[in-house]
Amino acid sequence: MKRYILASLISLLIFLPASGSGNDVSKAKLIEDIDTYVKYISQVHADPWRLIPEAEFNQKAEEIKQRIRGLNEDMIPIFDCFFYLEELAVTIQDGHTGINPPFQQFKGTEPAFPFVLKVIDDEVFVVQKWGDDPLPLYSQILEIDQVAIETYRAKSNKLANSSLEHARDFLFGQTFSILLGIYFKKNPPWEVKYKLNDKVQTVEVQGMSVGEYMPLAFETNTQYREYLIEVDGKKIPVLDIPNFSHGERGDYDTFIDEFFKKHKDAEYLVIDLRENPGGSGYWGYYLLDYLVEAPYLIAKEFTFKVSDTMRKSGYADKAGELIHKAKNGEYLAVQRNAMQTPHKNSGRFKGQVFCLISERTFSAGVVTAAIFQGNKMGILVGQETRGRVKFCSDPVTMALPHTKLEAIIPLAIYELPGDHPDRGVVPDIKVDRKIDDYLKGRDKELEAIKKFIRKQRLNY
Repeated sequence: MKRYILASLISLLIFLPASGSGNDVSKAKLIEDIDTYVKYISQVHADPWRLIPEAEFNQKAEEIKQRIRGLNEDMIPIFDCFFYLEELAVTIQDGHTGINPPFQQFKGTEPAFPFVLKVIDDEVFVVQKWGDDPLPLYSQILEIDQVAIETYRAKSNKLANSSLEHARDFLFGQTFSILLGIYFKKNPPWEVKYKLNDKVQTVEVQGMSVGEYMPLAFETNTQYREYLIEVDGKKIPVLDIPNFSHGERGDYDTFIDEFFKKHKDAEYLVIDLRENPGGSGYWGYYLLDYLVEAPYLIAKEFTFKVSDTMRKSGYADKAGELIHKAKNGEYLAVQRNAMQTPHKNSGRFKGQVFCLISERTFSAGVVTAAIFQGNKMGILVGQETRGRVKFCSDPVTMALPHTKLEAIIPLAIYELPGDHPDRGVVPDIKVDRKIDDYLKGRDKELEAIKKFIRKQRLNY
């Protein structure tokens, strides 16, 4: 399956409307939009200063404005406006704060680096490629146009909306193919130095256009499905859910009902959330309801920050009647969202459950994984999720007056079950992937589950 869906830059192309005026904007107007954005964050954002002090955020805004004032040109292209604003937005680091990129401004002829990269043990490898360029699959990239790949990584981190190093590495690997042209201003042919089998070589990469790249890079399989794996002759059902938003909710519920009815007597079950970037958390609850008999904890905290924007949003009803008495700046805790009562269709699955997660797992995927682990529903296997246990949710978009770029600002604080709020969901069984695993097409997570089951059965 191919799912290169991001929480920051490129994911917005798929899930969120593009924004922007389409016209160049003067330096003075862009600076005014930065000031407006700072005001929005202070007044509307649920928890802006959790990971960065307000004074440091304001200092960063002033530093960006000073750089803009120093530009030789007075008019700034809308994409450059986006990058200035996004650089400021990502300092919040909660994963759900950002700027909608103006992707409608793509002509389709912009250059794209026709590869997907992966940071493994602090080195950068090619894990997917398109076209006939001579850069080999699974090679390690050392330099592009005589600039060390580490330099590109460091600069790309300015656009990575996460406090987690593994998440920043993931986002670099997924966004770099677009950033090389539109952010780093590097045009093909690119001179790429790489290493493969301990031999260092240099090749020329012509690349492809964004118009050619996008359909390939964003080919996705969003359809939930089931299949079987085998461990020493025993068949084990796998429930693969690559997102919580495919199709209609009723169809999804029916699929989950039929799956558990079919496999209610299975000794083991695997739930695969490795490719899941989110969607509706309620879809996750419906799945988890089959793993419990009594109400279970779904949130340690779910709190709204009151503002005029929050009052006018579609989330206001969650706060109930208290919102009418609350003043702007106050916080309202939504207690009814703390527990989930299993739906009537559920009948607890009695077997051993494994849940697969990865650095791709985000948003509602993280919610489901954290609740699964926090309520001891089974064993988590894989890599730490990209989304944190405590984060901000329920976002609104607020247009900036001159660039017309849309700021994404969350209204609520959401803390999931778990002991490490500033981390992603950490698996019970951690699985590391090396470049050789990609080369050989190994599914390390399923291998780890098979190994666990064999050991468990042997001890019986």
